[in-house]
Amino acid sequence: MRTRPPPQRELPLPILRKVLRRVLENLRRSIYFLQACNGIIRGNPTYTGPQIFPLAKDALYAQSIQRAAKAFDHHPRAASFFMLQEQRPDVILDVAAKRQFDLAVLEAFAGKLRQIRNRTLAHDDIDDLVRDTDVWKEQDLLGGELSACTEFAFAALNEMLRLECGESVELLAYTGRDAEELARLATSMDLPSKWADQLLG
Repeated sequence: MRTRPPPQRELPLPILRKVLRRVLENLRRSIYFLQACNGIIRGNPTYTGPQIFPLAKDALYAQSIQRAAKAFDHHPRAASFFMLQEQRPDVILDVAAKRQFDLAVLEAFAGKLRQIRNRTLAHDDIDDLVRDTDVWKEQDLLGGELSACTEFAFAALNEMLRLECGESVELLAYTGRDAEELARLATSMDLPSKWADQLLG
């Protein structure tokens, strides 16, 4: 388990509020991006070559990972979930107990995010290329794991924001249904094959 040095001092309330709102926004965006990505997958659009749906699906998933990696960064200077957990561990423990969430899974999850971000999103790692290693397969980060961890952290930090500042950040019940319906509509109109013809023509 990675450990951070103990907090040097309690964050002043205005700074705590800023950090909470920033991390909550990263978590909220991660959740929305993943839901939109899953909507495209459920829509199962047929395609050939570079087209909007596969490109959008990959971009949405990468953005979901990037935002989650920011939210769960273990760097001592990172404004992240772990910094906030150190400020009010009682709140995190209380929400974890109420949701029956095992906090131990966050360490492994954060480690996977760090490896993926550092070795393929921030740059292409030369050692992976030499060894012919696929960091995505190696880390085996599942969509359900991403959803569970980001949604728990959002709930816990939103409760902290409520207790400390008397406010909250809204998380809409977005399911990615719009992306799914658009993908199905495109396929029903045979747009993917028309787009492919334009690419080849």
